Amino acid sequence: LSNVGTNVGQPGALQSVRKAWNTRFGIYSPDYNPNAPNAPKPDRAGYAYRPLNWPSQTNALANFLDIRRPANTPYGTPGAQNGNTITGLQLQNNNTVLQPPALATRGTNRRIVSAPILNCPALRASQTVPILDYACVLMLHPMDNDNSLTIYMEYIGLSNAPGGPCASSGIPGGPTSTGPFVPGLVHSERAMNSRRCQPIKHLPRAGRRVRGVAAVELGFTIVPLLILTFGVTEYGRAIFTYNALDKATRDAARHMTSPSVGRRAEAINLAVYGSLAPTATPLAPGLVPADVVVCDAADSSGCPGEQHANVPIPGGGVADLVTVRISGYTYTSIVTYVAPATLNFNNISTTMRSE
Repeated sequence: LSNVGTNVGQPGALQSVRKAWNTRFGIYSPDYNPNAPNAPKPDRAGYAYRPLNWPSQTNALANFLDIRRPANTPYGTPGAQNGNTITGLQLQNNNTVLQPPALATRGTNRRIVSAPILNCPALRASQTVPILDYACVLMLHPMDNDNSLTIYMEYIGLSNAPGGPCASSGIPGGPTSTGPFVPGLVHSERAMNSRRCQPIKHLPRAGRRVRGVAAVELGFTIVPLLILTFGVTEYGRAIFTYNALDKATRDAARHMTSPSVGRRAEAINLAVYGSLAPTATPLAPGLVPADVVVCDAADSSGCPGEQHANVPIPGGGVADLVTVRISGYTYTSIVTYVAPATLNFNNISTTMRSE
């Protein structure tokens, strides 16, 4: 590998780059004999990740290491046409595509590689740029004959990251390097240039460290999210209860406006139980008939200072009024650590004109 800082770059499309690249996926052009002793070795899996078959475009590494490589999944079965259908690529059908038995016996680690990091805008302008650093990447898919194809790799981390899969010591190609654990993608700068430096889309790593960071972040956010969720739910219950009691006083007051025998007791039942006769379940937990006050022209003792008989009305004349009031109701919270244990409602009252 070239040292960091070394100028690299080569104009034009190199067909050999595509052929060598694809062998890592177990795909061999007619020029290659995959059975030859000196044939390039493939990876243990040729499965490709493209937006068509991997729409999330994230975390391919975990799927590759945990599922595809252990199963020696090929690019396509029995050949390139099947893989093209899966990925949307256009590899020629005369390519030889190794199947699971061959990948298992001949394959090695060929798709987790060290690749140089370059300045693409500068490379387009000058055709020669220095290597900025080395990245550890997962090669996601083979190349077809379309030179405008965007090449996707999944960024795992810098090659010199402690504990990373790409370098044993130092920066690959650097003066202190003792050699990478994985093969270097020696033609990557040419491949990038041959594709006119299409931006390589680095996808997030699904490694243990990223999952660990996600778990820590979840730990920090889950508690306030739960408090917010239960708080909104609890206060929503309180508002719902208040509205139910307000409607109950209106129904009870409306019942009091029409003269009938026993209407006062029925109005109290309407306010407490929602029906003319008492039931086992009140409209709100803890609501009892003693919480309800009914006042009319015949008896307004429960409403001191309020007039209910012969009350002057706008436009002249007088009218009798009826009032139904729920007084002193206490709402009890279920989730007390996000809301007060009890909420004392103000008087909930409805006054109407009697017929």
